[in-house]
Amino acid sequence: MILKIDPSTWRFRQLGQADREQIESHLLRLDCSDRFRRFCAVVTDDSITSLLNNIHWRRSLLVGCFVDDVLRGLIHMCDWPDGNREAELAISVDKAFRRSGMATALMQSAMRLSAENGIKAVAMIAQPENTPIKGFAHKLGFSMTDTNNQTFARLVWNEAARESIDPPDNLAHRFG
Repeated sequence: MILKIDPSTWRFRQLGQADREQIESHLLRLDCSDRFRRFCAVVTDDSITSLLNNIHWRRSLLVGCFVDDVLRGLIHMCDWPDGNREAELAISVDKAFRRSGMATALMQSAMRLSAENGIKAVAMIAQPENTPIKGFAHKLGFSMTDTNNQTFARLVWNEAARESIDPPDNLAHRFG
């Protein structure tokens, strides 16, 4: 079910360890197929708890979208320790809020925050059959490479990339 959503009610902010419970609740709301798309693996409730217990908070940049104080969308970027200032990116949006522009708005917020933190490019890894994320990546200008068992999508933060993702109205006023 897709709800009629008023984007002016969305609130974006950077997340940290203090938001762990909200992050966990959001990820636990994902059904089995959504978890497989998000994590590229079969993921149980216990696996999500374990992931959050072991997250590298200092290497991670998380951006959340809240509706009525509930986390409905999440981007998690983790800086690769190779010194190239690139990060792996994963995104999830509650089912009822998909196709509303929330993922694009999250990407705009993530682009700004990651650029402020010195990240030059992001990459996503997806299952080849994950057509929603592949379509999203294509729409945003990611370059994509398919192998037998995964799709690798990469986007360098540059002016063309910034212009390809129009910020939602009043994003700056709603972020923070």
